[in-house]
Amino acid sequence: MPKTQGSFDIRVGLCEAWRGLRNAELCEASGVTDAEFVHRAGFIGGAWSKESAIDMALKSLEEAKKTQ
Repeated sequence: MPKTQGSFDIRVGLCEAWRGLRNAELCEASGVTDAEFVHRAGFIGGAWSKESAIDMALKSLEEAKKTQ
């Protein structure tokens, strides 16, 4: 969800340490067993299960709270 309508600024990106990683490298870094990828800018990522995608989102929200 963008900060404002029509904006490309993201409110909270996926974890910095995961950005640009794919497959096994991402699974190891994130602790999510079926993580697939995270874009280099952190605005999108994916996993093979809904539960894992939610886990990635929650972990990213927790990281963002620590840095605010």
